[in-house]
Amino acid sequence: MGPSRQEKFELQKAAAIQNGSKFVRVSLAQSQVTGELHYKLDGEEASKQLVVFIHGIGGGMLHFREQMTALASSGYRVLGLDFFGRGLSLPPTKTGNMCSNLSLYDAHMHIEQIHCLLHELQLLDFPDITLCGFSMGGAICMRFLDEYALPNIKKVVLFSPAGMLDPMPIISCFRCCCLACVCSCGINCLTSCLGSISTPQEEDDRKAFHVMDTPVADEMVRCTAEYAEVNDLQTAVFKSAAKVTELVQSSVIVSRVLKEQRKIQFLFIWAQEDQYVPVVPSMDRYQTLCARERGDGEDCGYRFEVLEKCGHCSMLEATERVNDLLFAFLNEKNNEIEE
Repeated sequence: MGPSRQEKFELQKAAAIQNGSKFVRVSLAQSQVTGELHYKLDGEEASKQLVVFIHGIGGGMLHFREQMTALASSGYRVLGLDFFGRGLSLPPTKTGNMCSNLSLYDAHMHIEQIHCLLHELQLLDFPDITLCGFSMGGAICMRFLDEYALPNIKKVVLFSPAGMLDPMPIISCFRCCCLACVCSCGINCLTSCLGSISTPQEEDDRKAFHVMDTPVADEMVRCTAEYAEVNDLQTAVFKSAAKVTELVQSSVIVSRVLKEQRKIQFLFIWAQEDQYVPVVPSMDRYQTLCARERGDGEDCGYRFEVLEKCGHCSMLEATERVNDLLFAFLNEKNNEIEE
């Protein structure tokens, strides 16, 4: 008889701690839940620049491992976390019971976790903060900016951010999230949601999400599949299509942030072959809002980059190109846009 689910989790947790990860117990006042967040704070302690990585709906901070490692080794302070129910952050408790009520896993619970972790680690007053959000994490980034408007957030990097998708029927939304799970949570988690991949269409969907089989991407699939085996909510969250719909409908929030927080510079990174948050219409809609709220020119505080030959997870499939863009952007001087 093999190890129990709890024993597997404890082994994974011990391995993560040995690799520099930590766990902190936090209480979310507004969401009224308590739980243990898995995070990694790395890099030069004396650095004046902190980069915070915010993962998407179907993964964890592992998706940003290559970027976090590169920046930390170059003198930046970096922070990554797993949201509750993702990676090695188990579901929180509410009044002492494990929180399985998916209606609580809304946008506010996500942004409250980020704020609470920054507070617990005494990083809210860090001189220069950059947020990096991937997919649904991009929408979460914009909601975080809108809710808290921290003056020390100077830059934001969004990788194929959700937020400008068309409203989808519940079944389409569910299918999209579960198929995304092929890359980010592995075959085991996907199978528990939909069953095994068997049709040519489903294989095409997988390729659309994850175009190139790179060693880094393959390792991420394996690791997150192992996490999914011991984290029940990773499967359940994909069935909460209503929460996905809520998070992606955020054009008003995006417009408000672009208009009211003009000191922030934005870098949008899209993948040419991304079919889950596609260039058309998603990137086009972000471009339209940027031009409307900030004007159209080189000094308007935003720019867009499109990477060829990769799908949704550009951080895994085009690691060197993504890292080059990150370093160049972080080294640029901030200039507040004139009203």
